[in-house]
Amino acid sequence: MSRKKKKRVYDDDDGRTIADMSEVRRPNVFGFEPFIRRGRKSAGDAEAGGTAKNEDRPWEDKSLNNDETGHFILGALGAGLLVGLIFIAAAAILITLLLLFWK
Repeated sequence: MSRKKKKRVYDDDDGRTIADMSEVRRPNVFGFEPFIRRGRKSAGDAEAGGTAKNEDRPWEDKSLNNDETGHFILGALGAGLLVGLIFIAAAAILITLLLLFWK
């Protein structure tokens, strides 16, 4: 038995569109969309504000030379090591405090 949905009628609705939400997609939580099929975009969509191939894969941008790429890699590695050292130092301090309190 199917129910027909009643269309809601609002007193203050004059039928105007304030913001067109037709192109808004739900946020991507996992970094990929495993169960959503993507339709092919036409050439007109890419020119009219769609994402270009370079925007989808920014690491393929060839505007950086090897020296700049190396600096970016070393900077990212240094930032990761710094965060790791902070966690190791915090764990060492916690272990030291626990040993002092239990003696």
